[in-house]
Amino acid sequence: MNLQRIFIVVPTYNGENDIPAFFDTLKKTILHHDVSIVVVDNASHDSTVSSIQSFFPKAIIIENTENRGYAGGCNQGMEYARSNGAEYIFLTNQDVRFSPGWLEPLCDMMKKHRNLAAVQSLILMDQDREQINSCGNELHFLGFGYTRGYREKQSDYRCGTTSSIGYCSGAAMLIRVDALRTVGLFDESYFMYHEDSDLCWRFRIAGYEIAVCSDSVVFHRYEFSRSIQKFYYIERNRLMNICKNYSTRSLILISPILFLWECGMILYSILGSLYTKKTITTKEKFRSYAYFGKISTWKHIKEERKKIKNIRRISDKELTKFFTSRIEFQDINNPLITYFANPITKVYWSLVRHLL
Repeated sequence: MNLQRIFIVVPTYNGENDIPAFFDTLKKTILHHDVSIVVVDNASHDSTVSSIQSFFPKAIIIENTENRGYAGGCNQGMEYARSNGAEYIFLTNQDVRFSPGWLEPLCDMMKKHRNLAAVQSLILMDQDREQINSCGNELHFLGFGYTRGYREKQSDYRCGTTSSIGYCSGAAMLIRVDALRTVGLFDESYFMYHEDSDLCWRFRIAGYEIAVCSDSVVFHRYEFSRSIQKFYYIERNRLMNICKNYSTRSLILISPILFLWECGMILYSILGSLYTKKTITTKEKFRSYAYFGKISTWKHIKEERKKIKNIRRISDKELTKFFTSRIEFQDINNPLITYFANPITKVYWSLVRHLL
Protein backbone atom coordinates (compact mmCIF):
# COMPACT_ATOMS: atom_id res chain seq x y z
CA MET A 1 0.00 0.00 0.00
CA ASN A 2 1.16 3.52 -0.74
CA LEU A 3 1.69 4.94 2.75
CA GLN A 4 2.25 8.44 1.34
CA ARG A 5 -1.51 8.90 1.32
CA ILE A 6 -1.89 8.28 5.06
CA PHE A 7 -2.25 11.18 7.46
CA ILE A 8 -1.97 10.80 11.22
CA VAL A 9 -4.19 13.31 13.02
CA VAL A 10 -3.74 14.04 16.73
CA PRO A 11 -5.57 16.75 18.71
CA THR A 12 -3.55 18.11 21.62
CA TYR A 13 -4.37 20.04 24.76
CA ASN A 14 -1.83 20.88 27.48
CA GLY A 15 0.14 17.83 26.45
CA GLU A 16 3.74 18.89 27.05
CA ASN A 17 4.35 15.87 29.32
CA ASP A 18 3.05 13.43 26.68
CA ILE A 19 4.68 14.90 23.58
CA PRO A 20 8.24 13.48 24.05
CA ALA A 21 7.10 9.83 24.41
CA PHE A 22 4.39 10.20 21.75
CA PHE A 23 6.73 11.47 19.03
CA ASP A 24 9.70 9.35 20.11
CA THR A 25 7.75 6.12 19.58
CA LEU A 26 5.94 7.46 16.51
CA LYS A 27 9.14 8.51 14.72
CA LYS A 28 10.75 5.12 15.31
CA THR A 29 7.78 3.20 13.94
CA ILE A 30 7.14 5.25 10.78
CA LEU A 31 10.80 5.92 10.00
CA HIS A 32 10.69 4.27 6.56
CA HIS A 33 7.31 5.65 5.53
CA ASP A 34 6.41 9.05 4.17
CA VAL A 35 3.44 9.58 6.48
CA SER A 36 2.12 13.08 7.16
CA ILE A 37 1.48 14.15 10.77
CA VAL A 38 -1.20 16.76 11.47
CA VAL A 39 -1.43 18.17 15.00
CA VAL A 40 -4.41 20.30 16.00
CA ASP A 41 -3.71 22.15 19.23
CA ASN A 42 -6.81 23.22 21.14
CA ALA A 43 -5.39 26.42 22.70
CA SER A 44 -2.94 24.77 25.10
CA HIS A 45 -1.68 26.92 27.97
CA ASP A 46 1.64 25.10 28.29
CA SER A 47 4.55 24.44 25.92
CA THR A 48 2.78 21.77 23.85
CA VAL A 49 3.28 23.51 20.50
CA SER A 50 6.95 24.38 21.06
CA SER A 51 7.60 20.81 22.23
CA ILE A 52 6.08 19.43 19.02
CA GLN A 53 8.19 21.79 16.93
CA SER A 54 11.25 20.57 18.79
CA PHE A 55 10.55 16.82 18.70
CA PHE A 56 9.01 16.64 15.21
CA PRO A 57 9.71 19.76 13.10
CA LYS A 58 7.98 18.23 10.04
CA ALA A 59 4.61 18.06 11.81
CA ILE A 60 1.85 20.21 10.36
CA ILE A 61 0.47 22.21 13.28
CA ILE A 62 -2.92 23.90 13.34
CA GLU A 63 -3.16 26.22 16.34
CA ASN A 64 -6.61 27.10 17.65
CA THR A 65 -7.32 30.18 19.73
CA GLU A 66 -10.04 28.28 21.62
CA ASN A 67 -10.65 24.69 22.68
CA ARG A 68 -12.82 23.10 19.99
CA GLY A 69 -12.93 19.74 21.75
CA TYR A 70 -11.86 16.36 20.48
CA ALA A 71 -14.53 16.31 17.75
CA GLY A 72 -13.77 19.79 16.43
CA GLY A 73 -10.00 19.34 16.59
CA CYS A 74 -10.10 16.00 14.77
CA ASN A 75 -12.39 17.46 12.11
CA GLN A 76 -9.92 20.25 11.39
CA GLY A 77 -7.14 17.69 10.96
CA MET A 78 -9.29 15.41 8.81
CA GLU A 79 -10.38 18.33 6.61
CA TYR A 80 -6.73 19.22 6.06
CA ALA A 81 -5.88 15.61 5.25
CA ARG A 82 -8.78 15.22 2.80
CA SER A 83 -7.91 18.42 0.97
CA ASN A 84 -4.30 17.24 0.61
CA GLY A 85 -5.01 13.88 -1.00
CA ALA A 86 -5.35 11.55 1.99
CA GLU A 87 -6.69 8.09 1.26
CA TYR A 88 -6.60 7.02 4.92
CA ILE A 89 -6.57 8.96 8.18
CA PHE A 90 -5.34 7.59 11.49
CA LEU A 91 -6.85 9.27 14.54
CA THR A 92 -5.03 9.04 17.84
CA ASN A 93 -4.50 10.70 21.23
CA GLN A 94 -1.51 12.54 22.64
CA ASP A 95 -1.11 9.93 25.41
CA VAL A 96 -0.71 6.99 23.00
CA ARG A 97 2.64 5.21 22.45
CA PHE A 98 3.38 3.08 19.39
CA SER A 99 4.90 -0.39 19.02
CA PRO A 100 7.05 -1.45 16.05
CA GLY A 101 4.99 -2.50 13.03
CA TRP A 102 1.69 -1.08 14.26
CA LEU A 103 0.75 0.67 11.00
CA GLU A 104 1.23 -1.99 8.32
CA PRO A 105 -1.41 -4.49 9.60
CA LEU A 106 -4.06 -1.75 9.61
CA CYS A 107 -3.20 -0.83 6.04
CA ASP A 108 -3.24 -4.47 4.96
CA MET A 109 -6.74 -4.93 6.38
CA MET A 110 -7.99 -1.86 4.55
CA LYS A 111 -6.50 -3.13 1.30
CA LYS A 112 -7.99 -6.63 1.68
CA HIS A 113 -11.45 -5.53 2.81
CA ARG A 114 -12.75 -2.81 0.50
CA ASN A 115 -15.96 -2.36 2.49
CA LEU A 116 -14.08 -1.63 5.71
CA ALA A 117 -14.64 1.96 6.86
CA ALA A 118 -12.63 1.93 10.09
CA VAL A 119 -10.25 -0.42 11.86
CA GLN A 120 -8.91 -0.09 15.39
CA SER A 121 -5.57 -1.19 16.80
CA LEU A 122 -5.38 -3.44 19.83
CA ILE A 123 -4.89 -0.91 22.62
CA LEU A 124 -2.96 -2.01 25.70
CA MET A 125 -2.45 -0.08 28.93
CA ASP A 126 0.84 1.81 28.87
CA GLN A 127 1.10 1.48 32.67
CA ASP A 128 0.87 -2.33 32.40
CA ARG A 129 1.57 -3.56 28.89
CA GLU A 130 0.12 -7.00 29.57
CA GLN A 131 -3.26 -5.44 30.31
CA ILE A 132 -5.91 -4.57 27.70
CA ASN A 133 -7.34 -1.09 27.38
CA SER A 134 -9.54 -1.92 24.37
CA CYS A 135 -9.78 -4.65 21.75
CA GLY A 136 -12.79 -3.02 20.17
CA ASN A 137 -15.65 -1.23 21.90
CA GLU A 138 -19.13 -2.43 22.78
CA LEU A 139 -22.18 -0.32 21.91
CA HIS A 140 -25.28 -0.85 24.05
CA PHE A 141 -28.61 -0.47 22.26
CA LEU A 142 -29.46 2.40 24.65
CA GLY A 143 -26.37 4.34 23.57
CA PHE A 144 -23.89 3.36 26.28
CA GLY A 145 -20.38 2.59 25.07
CA TYR A 146 -17.57 0.76 26.84
CA THR A 147 -14.31 -0.96 25.99
CA ARG A 148 -14.16 -4.69 25.32
CA GLY A 149 -11.61 -6.73 27.25
CA TYR A 150 -10.86 -3.86 29.63
CA ARG A 151 -8.21 -4.73 32.26
CA GLU A 152 -8.06 -8.34 31.08
CA LYS A 153 -4.64 -9.89 30.56
CA GLN A 154 -3.79 -9.99 26.86
CA SER A 155 -2.58 -13.58 27.24
CA ASP A 156 -5.91 -14.64 28.79
CA TYR A 157 -8.26 -12.80 26.45
CA ARG A 158 -8.83 -13.79 22.85
CA CYS A 159 -9.31 -10.52 20.98
CA GLY A 160 -9.26 -11.94 17.47
CA THR A 161 -9.52 -9.92 14.29
CA THR A 162 -13.19 -9.43 13.54
CA SER A 163 -15.64 -6.95 12.09
CA SER A 164 -18.23 -7.76 14.76
CA ILE A 165 -17.38 -4.92 17.15
CA GLY A 166 -19.69 -2.11 18.18
CA TYR A 167 -17.34 0.72 17.31
CA CYS A 168 -13.69 1.75 17.11
CA SER A 169 -11.98 3.85 19.75
CA GLY A 170 -10.90 7.30 18.59
CA ALA A 171 -7.60 6.72 20.42
CA ALA A 172 -6.29 4.49 17.61
CA MET A 173 -8.51 4.27 14.53
CA LEU A 174 -7.63 4.14 10.83
CA ILE A 175 -10.43 5.53 8.65
CA ARG A 176 -11.06 5.22 4.92
CA VAL A 177 -11.52 8.73 3.51
CA ASP A 178 -14.05 7.57 0.89
CA ALA A 179 -16.29 6.38 3.75
CA LEU A 180 -15.99 9.79 5.42
CA ARG A 181 -17.17 11.40 2.19
CA THR A 182 -20.28 9.24 2.41
CA VAL A 183 -21.25 9.71 6.08
CA GLY A 184 -19.51 12.96 7.07
CA LEU A 185 -17.02 13.80 9.82
CA PHE A 186 -17.51 13.87 13.59
CA ASP A 187 -20.56 15.71 14.88
CA GLU A 188 -18.90 18.76 16.46
CA SER A 189 -21.87 19.39 18.75
CA TYR A 190 -20.63 16.40 20.81
CA PHE A 191 -17.42 18.32 21.73
CA MET A 192 -16.03 15.19 23.42
CA TYR A 193 -17.16 11.62 24.19
CA HIS A 194 -19.26 9.34 21.97
CA GLU A 195 -18.23 11.11 18.76
CA ASP A 196 -16.43 7.89 17.75
CA SER A 197 -19.46 5.67 18.48
CA ASP A 198 -21.69 8.06 16.52
CA LEU A 199 -19.36 8.02 13.51
CA CYS A 200 -19.10 4.22 13.51
CA TRP A 201 -22.88 3.93 13.91
CA ARG A 202 -23.24 6.02 10.75
CA PHE A 203 -20.67 3.85 8.98
CA ARG A 204 -22.80 0.81 9.80
CA ILE A 205 -25.99 2.55 8.61
CA ALA A 206 -24.30 3.23 5.28
CA GLY A 207 -23.42 -0.45 4.94
CA TYR A 208 -19.74 -0.33 5.88
CA GLU A 209 -17.89 -2.71 8.20
CA ILE A 210 -15.97 -1.91 11.41
CA ALA A 211 -13.05 -4.03 12.63
CA VAL A 212 -10.29 -4.44 15.19
CA CYS A 213 -6.81 -5.59 14.17
CA SER A 214 -5.01 -7.43 16.97
CA ASP A 215 -1.76 -7.49 14.96
CA SER A 216 -1.54 -3.70 15.33
CA VAL A 217 -0.59 -2.80 18.90
CA VAL A 218 -0.42 0.60 20.59
CA PHE A 219 -0.19 1.58 24.24
CA HIS A 220 -2.49 4.08 25.92
CA ARG A 221 -1.71 5.93 29.14
CA TYR A 222 -5.34 5.61 30.11
CA GLU A 223 -6.94 6.49 33.42
CA PHE A 224 -10.69 6.17 33.95
CA SER A 225 -12.11 9.61 34.73
CA ARG A 226 -15.15 10.31 36.90
CA SER A 227 -15.28 14.04 36.29
CA ILE A 228 -18.57 15.94 36.40
CA GLN A 229 -17.86 17.26 32.91
CA LYS A 230 -17.43 13.72 31.58
CA PHE A 231 -20.72 12.56 33.13
CA TYR A 232 -22.58 15.44 31.47
CA TYR A 233 -21.14 14.89 27.99
CA ILE A 234 -21.47 11.10 28.08
CA GLU A 235 -25.12 11.24 29.14
CA ARG A 236 -25.98 14.03 26.71
CA ASN A 237 -24.21 12.49 23.76
CA ARG A 238 -25.48 8.93 24.19
CA LEU A 239 -29.02 10.35 24.01
CA MET A 240 -27.97 12.28 20.91
CA ASN A 241 -26.81 9.01 19.36
CA ILE A 242 -30.21 7.45 19.98
CA CYS A 243 -32.21 10.44 18.70
CA LYS A 244 -30.11 10.81 15.55
CA ASN A 245 -29.33 7.30 14.41
CA TYR A 246 -32.35 5.09 15.09
CA SER A 247 -35.27 4.96 12.69
CA THR A 248 -38.61 6.31 13.98
CA ARG A 249 -39.95 2.76 14.36
CA SER A 250 -36.94 1.73 16.43
CA LEU A 251 -37.26 4.78 18.68
CA ILE A 252 -40.88 3.85 19.43
CA LEU A 253 -39.95 0.25 20.22
CA ILE A 254 -37.11 1.10 22.62
CA SER A 255 -38.92 4.03 24.30
CA PRO A 256 -40.41 2.00 27.23
CA ILE A 257 -37.07 0.51 28.30
CA LEU A 258 -35.32 3.82 27.63
CA PHE A 259 -37.75 5.55 30.00
CA LEU A 260 -37.06 2.91 32.66
CA TRP A 261 -33.30 3.30 32.21
CA GLU A 262 -33.55 7.08 32.50
CA CYS A 263 -35.42 6.70 35.79
CA GLY A 264 -32.58 4.47 36.93
CA MET A 265 -29.97 6.99 35.80
CA ILE A 266 -31.74 9.76 37.72
CA LEU A 267 -31.71 7.58 40.84
CA TYR A 268 -28.04 6.78 40.19
CA SER A 269 -27.24 10.49 39.93
CA ILE A 270 -29.15 11.24 43.16
CA LEU A 271 -27.13 8.60 44.99
CA GLY A 272 -24.01 10.06 43.43
CA SER A 273 -24.92 13.51 44.69
CA LEU A 274 -25.52 12.22 48.22
CA TYR A 275 -22.86 9.61 48.80
CA THR A 276 -19.96 9.91 46.36
CA LYS A 277 -17.34 12.51 45.51
CA LYS A 278 -19.88 14.64 43.62
CA THR A 279 -18.71 13.47 40.19
CA ILE A 280 -22.05 11.91 39.20
CA THR A 281 -24.65 14.47 40.18
CA THR A 282 -28.33 15.12 39.63
CA LYS A 283 -27.43 18.62 38.47
CA GLU A 284 -25.34 17.29 35.58
CA LYS A 285 -27.92 14.66 34.66
CA PHE A 286 -30.68 17.26 34.39
CA ARG A 287 -28.28 19.58 32.62
CA SER A 288 -27.99 16.90 29.92
CA TYR A 289 -31.81 16.86 29.65
CA ALA A 290 -31.87 20.67 29.47
CA TYR A 291 -29.77 20.46 26.30
CA PHE A 292 -32.75 18.78 24.63
CA GLY A 293 -35.02 21.62 25.67
CA LYS A 294 -33.38 23.91 23.12
CA ILE A 295 -34.93 24.53 19.72
CA SER A 296 -31.43 24.56 18.19
CA THR A 297 -30.79 21.02 19.46
CA TRP A 298 -33.89 19.58 17.78
CA LYS A 299 -33.17 21.54 14.62
CA HIS A 300 -29.74 19.92 14.54
CA ILE A 301 -31.20 16.46 15.22
CA LYS A 302 -33.74 16.93 12.41
CA GLU A 303 -30.98 17.91 9.97
CA GLU A 304 -28.82 14.96 11.01
CA ARG A 305 -31.70 12.49 10.72
CA LYS A 306 -32.33 13.73 7.18
CA LYS A 307 -28.68 13.15 6.26
CA ILE A 308 -28.73 9.71 7.83
CA LYS A 309 -31.89 8.76 5.98
CA ASN A 310 -30.12 9.60 2.71
CA ILE A 311 -27.12 7.36 3.46
CA ARG A 312 -29.04 4.43 4.97
CA ARG A 313 -28.30 1.14 3.24
CA ILE A 314 -29.19 -1.40 5.94
CA SER A 315 -32.04 -1.71 8.43
CA ASP A 316 -31.77 -1.27 12.18
CA LYS A 317 -32.57 -4.97 12.54
CA GLU A 318 -29.43 -5.89 10.59
CA LEU A 319 -27.29 -3.16 12.12
CA THR A 320 -28.16 -3.88 15.76
CA LYS A 321 -26.79 -7.40 15.63
CA PHE A 322 -23.52 -5.64 16.51
CA PHE A 323 -25.08 -4.05 19.63
CA THR A 324 -25.14 -5.47 23.14
CA SER A 325 -27.87 -5.53 25.78
CA ARG A 326 -25.47 -5.71 28.74
CA ILE A 327 -23.09 -3.27 30.42
CA GLU A 328 -19.90 -4.97 31.55
CA PHE A 329 -17.20 -2.48 32.49
CA GLN A 330 -15.07 -2.99 35.59
CA ASP A 331 -14.73 0.65 36.64
CA ILE A 332 -18.51 1.13 36.87
CA ASN A 333 -19.34 -2.37 38.16
CA ASN A 334 -22.50 -2.13 40.25
CA PRO A 335 -24.76 -4.90 41.63
CA LEU A 336 -27.86 -3.00 40.42
CA ILE A 337 -26.52 -3.13 36.87
CA THR A 338 -25.37 -6.75 37.09
CA TYR A 339 -28.38 -8.28 38.82
CA PHE A 340 -31.24 -5.95 37.89
CA ALA A 341 -30.67 -3.68 34.88
CA ASN A 342 -28.75 -6.10 32.64
CA PRO A 343 -31.24 -9.00 32.95
CA ILE A 344 -34.22 -6.71 32.26
CA THR A 345 -32.66 -5.06 29.21
CA LYS A 346 -31.51 -8.44 27.88
CA VAL A 347 -35.05 -9.84 27.99
CA TYR A 348 -36.60 -6.68 26.53
CA TRP A 349 -34.04 -6.48 23.71
CA SER A 350 -34.58 -10.12 22.79
CA LEU A 351 -38.29 -9.43 22.45
CA VAL A 352 -38.17 -6.24 20.39
CA ARG A 353 -35.04 -6.55 18.23
CA HIS A 354 -36.71 -8.81 15.68
CA LEU A 355 -39.46 -6.15 15.29
CA LEU A 356 -37.07 -3.37 14.23
